[in-house]
Amino acid sequence: MRPEREIGSDAGEELAGAEADMPAAGGVTVSYFEWVQNRIGLPWEAEKVKEELETRMVRETESIRDLAHEKDLSLRTAAYVHALRRIG
Repeated sequence: MRPEREIGSDAGEELAGAEADMPAAGGVTVSYFEWVQNRIGLPWEAEKVKEELETRMVRETESIRDLAHEKDLSLRTAAYVHALRRIG
């Protein structure tokens, strides 16, 4: 699906409060699950992947939302802060 209009580099303000990056995060997370499966040599059933994805996405979304509220940040900025805290 193509957007109604192009989104340029100046769209940050418009998207700052949107959860626009969540679909991309889900795809990256599933790629990580595939890597884990390959490392341990044990494939997961589709239902297990779906359950793991939902659990992690809900947990991380709640953490980011809580951080945004606590620090008065946009969701996007809170997501960056959350990620940077994780990598140390």
